[in-house]
Amino acid sequence: DDEMPRVFNMGLGLIFIAGGNTLANGSGTTSSNTWLYDPANSSLTAGPALAFPRAFHTTTAIGGGLLLVAGGASALTGFTEFELCTLTGASSCVATGSALATFRCKAAAAAVSATKVLITGGDNCSNTTALDTWDLWDSADPNNPVSSTTNKLTAGRRLLTATFVGNGKVLLAGGAAATATADLFTLGSPSTVASTAMLVARSGHSATVLTSAVTTTACPTSSATNSCVLIAGGNSTANKTWEIYDPSTNTFPTHASATHDLKDPERQLHAAAFTNGKVLLAGGMNLTGPVNTTEIFNPNPAALTPLGFTNGPSLQITRVRVAASLAPVQDVLVLVGGNSVGPSTEQVTAP
Repeated sequence: DDEMPRVFNMGLGLIFIAGGNTLANGSGTTSSNTWLYDPANSSLTAGPALAFPRAFHTTTAIGGGLLLVAGGASALTGFTEFELCTLTGASSCVATGSALATFRCKAAAAAVSATKVLITGGDNCSNTTALDTWDLWDSADPNNPVSSTTNKLTAGRRLLTATFVGNGKVLLAGGAAATATADLFTLGSPSTVASTAMLVARSGHSATVLTSAVTTTACPTSSATNSCVLIAGGNSTANKTWEIYDPSTNTFPTHASATHDLKDPERQLHAAAFTNGKVLLAGGMNLTGPVNTTEIFNPNPAALTPLGFTNGPSLQITRVRVAASLAPVQDVLVLVGGNSVGPSTEQVTAP
């Protein structure tokens, strides 16, 4: 299965899985199906059909049981149309009548305010040239999305991550093959983009908000209004396999060190932070192929214990580009797809 963008809907307690392709390169059959996964009983039920079959798209929750689907491709032909899906009874998703300024596959998206969604980077669905542009969709004015004519990203970014870090700001990390940087998007009139240095260039990595509201070893500035972001994988350079972003300084002050790297540096993995604050990395692929391993990061280890990763439980099967989301009520990580054989879903409990 191809990657299937997904969103956990807090109101309904369901995980939404949309589209995808039968082949990892997108040349197989593209699906317009959506599914609702209930982590309480491990059941899958059919959701509203997409208006267009899509893979390599983005899906973002915008509240009220609505999800915005943007970009992607079918049979390697790109889409620009936005569509809205509702989880409250509609039989199909509906095209909004507005569109991205360009084709986007393997982009990143994040809600940047109560009504606005940022979609940025990726490629044009026909080659691997990374895009440096962004689009901003507003549910208050859905027919008039804003596109970047100025204030573009400081580099083209593909297989990047987009993480909301508060106050109208989104961290756009990695995805620039030759540049060890991240961009900070700030919503405004006009919206702006500023660059900050990363430890190394990364792509296909994970970005996870560290959930503790009190100071930890990993995030000494952590508070109710400042949460650090763990960036992991996407680069196998020794002593540099992970790093932590601090929004209060717009820097990456903490990173891997000798003997405290990822156990198995991966790309195209998934990560989630559990209620206890620990982060679990699941699946992905290394230099020899797909893996079924997990690794655990403790942001506040015991005294004299350095920050780093320990081995976690093995997955049932290898999974790459897996659709995944944390189910906070059950405090489990739900994995869907990412492999054409074996069980389509599995749950990983808190480490």
